[in-house]
Amino acid sequence: MAIKERIESLRALMKREGVSAYYVGLGDPHGSEYISEHYKSLHWISGFTGSAGYLLVGLEEALLWVDGRYFIQAARQLEGSGIQMMKLDTSGYPDIFEWISSNIPADEKVGVCGRLVTQDFFEKLKKKVEHDVLIMPDLIDEIWEKRPALPETPIWLHALEYTGKTASEKIQDVRELMRKDRVDAFVLSGLDDIAWLFNIRGNDVPFNPVVLSFAFITKDEVKFFLDKNKVGKAVEEELEAQGIQIFAYEEVYSYLKTASYQRVAANKEKVNAELFAALNEEAEVCELETDYTTVLKTVLNETELACTKNAALKDSVAFTKFICWLKQAIQKEAHDELSVEKKLHEFRKEQDLFLDDSFASISAYGPNAAMMHYKATEKAYAELEAKGFYLNDSGGHYLDGTTDVTRTIALGELSEREIRDYTLTVKSHIGLADTVFLEGTSGIALDIKARQPMWDAGLDYKCGTGHSVGYLLGVHEGPIRFAKDKTKYVLKENMYVTIEPGVYIEGEYGIRVENDYVVVHKETIDSDIFLAFESLTFVPLEREAIDVSLLTEKELAWVNSYQQEVYAKCSPFLNEEERTWLAAVTEPFTV
Repeated sequence: MAIKERIESLRALMKREGVSAYYVGLGDPHGSEYISEHYKSLHWISGFTGSAGYLLVGLEEALLWVDGRYFIQAARQLEGSGIQMMKLDTSGYPDIFEWISSNIPADEKVGVCGRLVTQDFFEKLKKKVEHDVLIMPDLIDEIWEKRPALPETPIWLHALEYTGKTASEKIQDVRELMRKDRVDAFVLSGLDDIAWLFNIRGNDVPFNPVVLSFAFITKDEVKFFLDKNKVGKAVEEELEAQGIQIFAYEEVYSYLKTASYQRVAANKEKVNAELFAALNEEAEVCELETDYTTVLKTVLNETELACTKNAALKDSVAFTKFICWLKQAIQKEAHDELSVEKKLHEFRKEQDLFLDDSFASISAYGPNAAMMHYKATEKAYAELEAKGFYLNDSGGHYLDGTTDVTRTIALGELSEREIRDYTLTVKSHIGLADTVFLEGTSGIALDIKARQPMWDAGLDYKCGTGHSVGYLLGVHEGPIRFAKDKTKYVLKENMYVTIEPGVYIEGEYGIRVENDYVVVHKETIDSDIFLAFESLTFVPLEREAIDVSLLTEKELAWVNSYQQEVYAKCSPFLNEEERTWLAAVTEPFTV
């Protein structure tokens, strides 16, 4: 079925249900950023394959809203579909609420699938439009032939030697936060939170070792709702030993309606609208801005931190080996975005405790790298040439941690503008990475430290500067972000984050330099506690792409120190040829 036919089939169901508009987002019943193939309704019905966006299908028009990361990609993928691209946060483009209010008569109805939108979005929609907003079944399910089935792979235990705390100890930490909020129950939907809390992992979402599930925690009980077929005997015994009771996945909706609790904590940005509606009507809801578990797991314990450092070093070695190989290979034989992506995976696979890539790698040459979330496919990929830039944004899942690293690699001759923009990216990276800041500072306050060198040159990147990284979980995790939008969450010692500024020139090239960092204590002066960033990533910068005349004395010192640390950390794990190459590319600059 072509995209236009799919849209028309959906419209037929909309008319049957009496709604004039139907919302299709990119989500699952858990408010997840990354979702299983079964829930990629937006991709199926629109042809747009980005990781963020939402569609509104009206009886006459269909519109897809995307942010700046996807303007180029969406414009290409929507050609001939009849779907209009709407640019988020861009002058001249109304948001979805404004469009509904201006284009659909107030006496007509808007429909959403209650399990596939969060309660937060549902309430915003009801508040901002005058229309009746109906919680409905998943209409896409009626027309999606050969829809991928829900995953059925078993879950497994993440051992104490990696977690540092038992599930029961973590549950007690949650209950302490519940006690402070005077709640007697907590409903948890976030898949990464549940996996972390119970020390289990699964395979229900590509590149995300989580299991489709819900959790309900009270002062005395812990209930775990999931497909029971995924629970083997050893896992069941361990969960029971930790005080965790197992129930069928679908039972959560009926259980919440009948369970006895007086005050329940729930995060409306994670709990789906149907689940929220199932909460006992007599109970008071304590609205959480962030789940208790998210706040707890953002700060690594000592075991998690030691393991993460080990995983990051192994990953750095793999990436460094890859760069050495690529620079030689491109001079000898033909390679493309897919073949070199596979080669990097092979280098990671050689490392101890490696499990899988931590997300779908961005392997992009030349103009493709200008699309921030570009993905090469068997049907569409570029050949690499011995000139210009190649960008690789990827990471690894190891039993002892998760990584997220980007390097932009010079494959040969570069233009003056490419060198300038690479140097600006390095300056931006240093601007944040070399910052000392007072405890209690949030990401929005620090974001400008990375953007200032870009702004001075009349440039900007339409995305955040960095984010939290999960511990053998999602590579993007909250609540910490470096971004222009407001966040109340502050940086604390032992938080694990990325720094990743970039330059993206449509039709020409994209540049990004991304390292993983841990927040560390710098010094205490009187009552003031100062923090800083310690790099966990040790992958060389592109020596030939740095114009030292654009660097300050302090920035040059940072580059030289970092490059020498890369050599010191990685060289013991390289062969003689790789060590010789690394010594040359990390040699200190002189002026």
